[in-house]
Amino acid sequence: MNAFQRHWLAAWQYFGRRLWRIFVICFAAFIAASIGFYFICRANPEWTATLFAQLSANMQNDLFGISPVMDFLRILWNNLLVSAVYIAMGFFPFLFAPAAPLLLNACSMGLIGAIYERMGISAVTFFAGILPHGILEIPAIALALACGFAICRSFTRYTLHRALPGECRAAMTGALRTYLMICLPLLLVAAAVEAFLTPAVLQFFM
Repeated sequence: MNAFQRHWLAAWQYFGRRLWRIFVICFAAFIAASIGFYFICRANPEWTATLFAQLSANMQNDLFGISPVMDFLRILWNNLLVSAVYIAMGFFPFLFAPAAPLLLNACSMGLIGAIYERMGISAVTFFAGILPHGILEIPAIALALACGFAICRSFTRYTLHRALPGECRAAMTGALRTYLMICLPLLLVAAAVEAFLTPAVLQFFM
């Protein structure tokens, strides 16, 4: 077994021992918050329009559509960066800061769904634009958030003098392996699908 295989196996072992419960909670919370915020936006159309205008203004500088290759590189870089930031947010004990981007991303998803419905775009089209890459990207992001929560829990326990010997180091090493061996490949494929396949799928359903 070479070094890559050892680290890949160790990443999945860490997931099985320490992360899977947190991952399931993060994933379920994301889906639940997305659905909940969708219904909130649906019940408040004027407020939804204001939020969408702000979201659109924040995205005006995103240079998508130049070419599929450039879109792929931009999507991949953005997702790798935010995943790393979500993991790094776990280094602040007690705060469990990764909860903030989890809810923010979920609310954005619910908002977009409500806007699509208001514009008369079918649910099939909405999911056609989300699912091809989302089935890989969303779990990868949820896994990065789970790593952040695991690190935060370890550092909180350390601050309270309740951590087991080597617990913080194990959490950091496990998070790094998970990021490189699991999140990165998932985000790589997701970015390729979003840049090269999703536009064609959307065009088919529009």
